[in-house]
Amino acid sequence: SFGHIGRPNCVNTAFPTSTTRKSRLQQAVRSITTREAKTMLGFERTEQPTMKELRGAYFQAAKKFHPDMQKQREEDGEADDPLTDFKTITDAYERLLHSDQVQADADLGISVEEEAHYRRACMQILGVPAEIVEESKQNPMFRHWLGGNTDGAIYW
Repeated sequence: SFGHIGRPNCVNTAFPTSTTRKSRLQQAVRSITTREAKTMLGFERTEQPTMKELRGAYFQAAKKFHPDMQKQREEDGEADDPLTDFKTITDAYERLLHSDQVQADADLGISVEEEAHYRRACMQILGVPAEIVEESKQNPMFRHWLGGNTDGAIYW
C-alpha cells in the first residue's frame, strides 16, 4: 500500500519537508480546486472523507495511474500521458490533504507495520535508508527517473 512509495510519510513528521515540495504543493493548490481533487479521487462533491479514506483513494488511483502500469493501461485502452496523470493524482491528494475538507482521524500517520515495511523495502530494494528516498523524491531528476525513464523504475 505504498502507491507513491511512502507518500503518507510526508504527513508523518518523521521525514523533513523541503522547500521544493512546498513550492510544488503551492502550485498544486493553485492549479487544482478542492472540487476537482475530490472528483479525481472518487469522492462526491459534498463528501468530507477521513484521512484513511483519502489515503486509500490515493493509493488506488496512484496504482492505476503509475507510469509502470502504462502497458496495462494501453492494453485496456485507457492510456493517456501516465506521468501527467500520476502527478495530477498526487497533486489532487496533496490538495485535499492540506485542505479543511478532510476529517481528522485518530491515526493521522501510517501504522508502525507500514513504516517498518517501507523502511525494509528501501534498504532491500534500493540499498538506502527511507529518509534518503523521501528527500530524493523532492529532486526533479529523481521524479523523472521514477516516471519510468530507466529500467530501475520497475522497483518503484
